[in-house]
Parts: sequence; structure tokens; C-alpha cells
Amino acid sequence: MLANSEIKKENAKYFIDIAGNILNCMGSKNLSDLEEIFFCEFNSIASPQIQSSMITILHKIKIQIFSIDHVDAIFSILTECSKIMLKTKEKDLKINTISVISEILLNFSDVAKTELNVPSVKNFIESLVPFSSEMLKKYKYSQYSIRLATSILCCSIKKNFFANYFSMITNLFTFLKVI
Repeated sequence: MLANSEIKKENAKYFIDIAGNILNCMGSKNLSDLEEIFFCEFNSIASPQIQSSMITILHKIKIQIFSIDHVDAIFSILTECSKIMLKTKEKDLKINTISVISEILLNFSDVAKTELNVPSVKNFIESLVPFSSEMLKKYKYSQYSIRLATSILCCSIKKNFFANYFSMITNLFTFLKVI
């Protein structure tokens, strides 16, 4: 029985890798259509486990920094993910959404290397700052919220970074004291 569940997990990982690569290839062509199709399918599925797996697929998307349209489209997808993250009560879905957003933001900050004043990025980051600060205070999500807070700080413009740095660091130290 154990071998059967391991095979299912491997198949799921394989499916996620393939679907993520397909999304990445298709995404470079027309991300707005892809976003519409993806979230239409996502909303039609009732199972939180399948929704969670679908969100996991998105971590394969790579941001092409040389195209502002591509960056805007990716952050439009991330905005939809953040809406799901904010409204869901399902723990696994929330955790997977936080993980996907964090991973894409960290990859983006690595590629960008310098401060980008792109409105879609700026608005997205500013919308998540209060949520990430609140998540740092909740122990059950702390492992994931630290990563989210770090990725938000990495993508912040300087003004936003310095405005939120001390409160996030204070929350991180509070979390470390609890451990």
C-alpha cells in the first residue's frame, strides 16, 4: 500500500513538472489568455487538494524581465493567486499559494537585481505587506510567512523597504523567541 501512495506522489510531481513547463512555454506567448483559462478551471474545481496542486504548477513560471508586458502579465497572475490566498480557509491551499508567490518573487528579485519601478510590481508588493506582517504573527503559518516577508522585502522599492523593514524584523525576532 505504501508503494502505491509513493507512486501516486511521484506521478503528481511528474504531472506538475510537465504542466509547469507547458505553462511556461505557453505563457511566453499570451499570458492573459492563459491566466483566464487557468483561473476559470481553478474556480470550477471543488476539491481543495486539486486546487492546491494546480496552484503548485504556477511555481514553474519564469519571469522574463526584458518585457514589461510579460512582467505585468505575471503579476496579474500573482494578484489572482493572492486573492485566493487571502480568501481561502483551506490550510494546504493557503500554504501552496504563499510558497508559489514567494518563489516567483524571489526569482524575480534575483533576475531584476536592481530596483524596478514597475507599477504592477509596486502595487502587488504594497498590497501584500500588511498580509505578510499579519502572517508573521501567526505561529501556524510562520514557516511560510518568513519566506513571503523576505521575498516581499527583496522586491520592494527602497521607500517601501525601509518603511516596513523594522516591523518585519521585529516580527521575525518575536517568532524566533517563540521557537
